[in-house]
Amino acid sequence: MKRILFIVLSSLLVLAGCTSTNDDQEPTTTEIKSQVTPVNAMVSSLVFSELKLSKSSNEMFDKTEQKKNELYRLQLAIKNISEDNILISAAQFKALTSGGKYIRNFPTLDELGQAVEAKKQITEKIYFALPKGQTIEKIIYEDKDRAAYQEWKVSSK
Repeated sequence: MKRILFIVLSSLLVLAGCTSTNDDQEPTTTEIKSQVTPVNAMVSSLVFSELKLSKSSNEMFDKTEQKKNELYRLQLAIKNISEDNILISAAQFKALTSGGKYIRNFPTLDELGQAVEAKKQITEKIYFALPKGQTIEKIIYEDKDRAAYQEWKVSSK
């Protein structure tokens, strides 16, 4: 009897462990609520365009974080107009919240982090996790190695 109970419980544990999870799935975008200006900006041989800030679903957070934070996604196109490859990453971006704090990007597997080849354009996304009830007022790009700096103002539509 103990052996049968052991086999049944072991089978249930194995089945529970084999259920698929979508932890690496990209969060869905709910609705665009903000406008980022200026829409186009040239910063030290990089042209930033098509900036779109939207709220994303909180699927990337664990249950306790979902109650405290909201996830925002910034999608943008970056064109390298120089003759050299330029390294750029999401870590060079930060956001100023309505609470007056600067926050770094929320790291994800599909975020910006690569070299932009000479004369090429890429479209990437960057995520920010804000405390609930706060909004993004500014987005800041800063590359200290290349002395590049740009701010974008965020306003509600």
